[in-house]
Amino acid sequence: MTEIYSFFNSTPDDRRPKQAEDWANYFSKFLTTGLYHKNAEAGLAVTSDAQMRVLVDAGAAFFSGYMYENTAPLPLTVPLADNNRIDRVVVRLNLNEDQRNIRAHIKQGTEDEPPELQR
Repeated sequence: MTEIYSFFNSTPDDRRPKQAEDWANYFSKFLTTGLYHKNAEAGLAVTSDAQMRVLVDAGAAFFSGYMYENTAPLPLTVPLADNNRIDRVVVRLNLNEDQRNIRAHIKQGTEDEPPELQR
């Protein structure tokens, strides 16, 4: 099939079901992966507190057609380490059947370098 069209309402005689990946494919045609900006400022800024936690500010992002939104400061606890370590706060899209989510978490690095980014 060389022509693809979508998003027509169903009728009783012609069901038109769409899956999440159909919508993600559609949105990925004109929205790129990244953070949404409001008033020229990106959301999801990360700050640290004195309790071995980081706070991810409210904001939204878009990943390969899937939307992520954090509506309030989100505390993430930094795992303890024996030495200094470079960690990253990442937002990960998980399409595994038993997960199907987008979540912020801390990706642990080493003393010498931060963990590799996966895009």
